[in-house]
Amino acid sequence: MHKLKSKKGVALLMVISSLLLLTSIVVDFAYNSNVTFNVAMNERDRLQANYLAQTAYQFALILIRFDRDTKDMVRQASQKLGRTVQIKPLYKMLPINSEMLRGLAQMATGAEKGGTGEWELSADQLSNIKQSADMMSEKQAKSFLSFEGNFNAEVDAEDGKIPLNAFYYLTPTQPEYDRLKTVLISLLRQNELLKYIKDKQRGPEELTNRIADYIDKNDVINEMGGSERGSESSVYVGTKAKPKNAKLLSVDELIFIPGMNEDLLEELKKHVTVYGSADKINACAAGDGLLKGLIIAYSQRSDIEPIRADNDERLTNVLKKVREKCPDPQAMAQALNESLGISGGGGAGAAASPASTAVPASQPAPTSMPGGAGAGAANQNSFASMISSNENYLRIQATGTMDHAEVKIVAVVDTSNANPDQWKILYWRVQ
Repeated sequence: MHKLKSKKGVALLMVISSLLLLTSIVVDFAYNSNVTFNVAMNERDRLQANYLAQTAYQFALILIRFDRDTKDMVRQASQKLGRTVQIKPLYKMLPINSEMLRGLAQMATGAEKGGTGEWELSADQLSNIKQSADMMSEKQAKSFLSFEGNFNAEVDAEDGKIPLNAFYYLTPTQPEYDRLKTVLISLLRQNELLKYIKDKQRGPEELTNRIADYIDKNDVINEMGGSERGSESSVYVGTKAKPKNAKLLSVDELIFIPGMNEDLLEELKKHVTVYGSADKINACAAGDGLLKGLIIAYSQRSDIEPIRADNDERLTNVLKKVREKCPDPQAMAQALNESLGISGGGGAGAAASPASTAVPASQPAPTSMPGGAGAGAANQNSFASMISSNENYLRIQATGTMDHAEVKIVAVVDTSNANPDQWKILYWRVQ
């Protein structure tokens, strides 16, 4: 009887053990299946998000293409009217945003009810989008926008930034070399960037010289006016870095320059680029900070009172008058001359004598301002010679989202060729 009970106990123990083993196997199998399923769903969502980002990118290219045609028509209209007709880039007026387009499609069908629902749009945006919505029927719009997920894209002209690689193509004895340095110094003297520089007095000029020397072809320190001072390597003593003396592949390379820090570099990225070899800047596409830098650099002359970087009221007023004349460089130069009180004709601008310029002690003048060959590139050339209306290098940031998955495409396209089929992709990154 005792042995029978013992056998029953062993059998019960074996059954329980087997059940525990089977349970653990089933739980493990269910867990792995669930993980595999979630991974598959995430991959599916990411794939769809990637296609949505690609769609946004292609939409951006279409708008860029039509923008060129629009500008040609505007240019012809300006010639007939005898005055400059202003128009924003098409890719800035029409939003590449599926959520907004869906909201617009709904708004177009119930416009008589008034209001914009959850979409808070400016009058200009609303007008532009409604014009676009009118081009397709309600049925076509609903069919096109019936996909899951969302996409959006933003386009910016790299031509509206300081082309750092111009220092590689220019020689230090060329006036354009110093003129570009003067613009960069004027940019760095503004509060948004100056707060990240330790030496507020000499820091902007020293850092500008190091940036130019890091890129240009020779291996000596170049001062304003074409003078040379020692070897560039002396600035990098105690560091593992050394001057590149070659074109930059990325703005991030500036972090290796002594005096540069991450915060300053992040702010500087808004105003500088590695694309383009010319020294001119598209002032209309430039941010307010850089356009102010251009104005400050040009104002460093002996026949007027130079504009100080900390004179926000005067700078803002002049900047507004210059922007009003976009995109005509000659008209912009004329407006700037009038705002500064410079006598002389229009875009050409009167050449000022490169005598020393009185600049307040709170804003010491860079060595380019007083005389010599570097004095003035900004002094001896018109403002129109510093700027352009080119929009050849366009940065496209396209994003696709599907549930929690997001794919972002960042590309820089060279659109200088008149044939869109010949446009070149200079940079492509999927993240």
